[in-house]
Amino acid sequence: VLDAAELILRVIDAETNRFLGTAKVQNLSTLTIQNPIKGYQSIFTSKGEKLGEVLVALRLILPGSEYPNDFLFA
Repeated sequence: VLDAAELILRVIDAETNRFLGTAKVQNLSTLTIQNPIKGYQSIFTSKGEKLGEVLVALRLILPGSEYPNDFLFA
């Protein structure tokens, strides 16, 4: 990923479908097949108040490849 600066995640309440806030994953250019991104990202309201954190785990997989999901839980 070379042209993406950040990934913005919209956090929605599953029961009410109400928008709660956003979490941003930055430095997507570091994401490679050998270097997944995993960590907690802060969730902020539209007013800038911190609501909590969400665990984000991203990795690239080549089409047709089979990889275990061990890194997601380690």
